[in-house]
Amino acid sequence: MDEESIEFCGQPFGPRVWFYQRACTKAELEQQKQLAVDVAIRRGYEVMGARADIGRVNTIWRPGLRKLCKQVRKGNIDIVLVPKLSCLDTKWYKVCCVLRLLQRHNVVLYTIERNLRMELSLHGLDCAI
Repeated sequence: MDEESIEFCGQPFGPRVWFYQRACTKAELEQQKQLAVDVAIRRGYEVMGARADIGRVNTIWRPGLRKLCKQVRKGNIDIVLVPKLSCLDTKWYKVCCVLRLLQRHNVVLYTIERNLRMELSLHGLDCAI
C-alpha cells in the first residue's frame, strides 16, 4: 500500500478544509485530487492538508485516515472533503465511527461526486443527519 500526502501551511482566510481520498490507482487519485481542488477554489476554502491512501486495505485505520482523524481531534479543520462516502469505508458501521468523530468535533463532511444525503441513504444511515 502506498500513501500520498500533501501538507499546506499558512493563515486560513476561509473555512479550513482537509481532503481525504482513497483510490485503487494513482490515475484515479489524480482525477479525484483535481476535482477536490476545483471544489475548494470555487467555494473559497482554505486547504489545510490532504491525505490519500492508495490500494485496497481491509482496515478502517489506514495511515491517511488516521492522519485525518488526528487533525479533527486537534481542531485544525472545519470541513472534510471526500469524493464519495465510500472513501471512508464501504462498511456502514465503520463509516458511523468516522461520522461520530466528525460530529463530536463539529466538523462538516462534504462529498464531491454524490449528494451526501443520498449516500447515507444507500448505506442505511438516513437518520445520521
